Amino acid sequence: VKIIGDVPFYVGYDSLDVYMNQDLFLLDSEKRPTLIAGVPPDYFSATGQRWGNPIYNWEKLKATDFRFLKDRLLGNQKIYDIIRLDHFRAYDSFWAIESSCETAIDGEWKFPPGYEFFDSLFKENPNLSIIAEDLGDLREEVLTLRDHYAFPGMNVIEFTFEDAECGGLHDKWNQENMVCYIGTHDNETAKGYVISLDDYRGNMFVNKLSEMGYNEENLEDSFYLYALDKKCRYCIFAMQDVLGLDNSARLNVPSIINDVNWTWKMVSFDEFEARSEKLYSLNERSNRL
Repeated sequence: VKIIGDVPFYVGYDSLDVYMNQDLFLLDSEKRPTLIAGVPPDYFSATGQRWGNPIYNWEKLKATDFRFLKDRLLGNQKIYDIIRLDHFRAYDSFWAIESSCETAIDGEWKFPPGYEFFDSLFKENPNLSIIAEDLGDLREEVLTLRDHYAFPGMNVIEFTFEDAECGGLHDKWNQENMVCYIGTHDNETAKGYVISLDDYRGNMFVNKLSEMGYNEENLEDSFYLYALDKKCRYCIFAMQDVLGLDNSARLNVPSIINDVNWTWKMVSFDEFEARSEKLYSLNERSNRL
């Protein structure tokens, strides 16, 4: 068993990280952020995502040989076997928004010294195991940075299946140095995703999976096998998908602040145990035991 720890790129404004290292962040004379983090308009939001985290002062970070950032990752290495770098693209380019802006539409791309940081990090600890969260509309330089250090990227089936199998890009999404998911914490559950497909796409997916030999009782189980059969080094399923739950168990809808996000809890192992034999058979069929 290996444990993967998720390490965000940014830290919270009201965190001890910022309070104890104020010179490492872009703050004004009243110690408030001048620029904040987020992403421009995307798949999840027409106005982008305004996260509100303070932006790093990369000049100061570089002058300290990135000590703050390295300590974050090396500290997590003591707890976890593998570290997943959330928002990996920010090591190449990040979206900076004036703190006075109410949305994330207006911002500017900034370019940190990503290679210098990782070179210094691996010089200090060459055995650090990293997964790069490389999702979204990325510029090519992000993938070049990822591949330079041989970080495995992510293949999220809900995003890639149509392009991979119906658009002729199968080889792009069937590589060993990848981690395969049906969906992440930000996506619909597998069952919710299947339910939301219109008739045309649903039938197209069923037919395509059937052509490849995946004829499970329901479409989400065919997706499980499809994912497990990938060459990818790791294949990760959310517990909601293992339990066959619909979108009422969705963990998070990005860019929305409400009382539902991040509140789902697993209250019993009974259903998991009831499905464990099926899960075992899927893994056995795909030679992942």
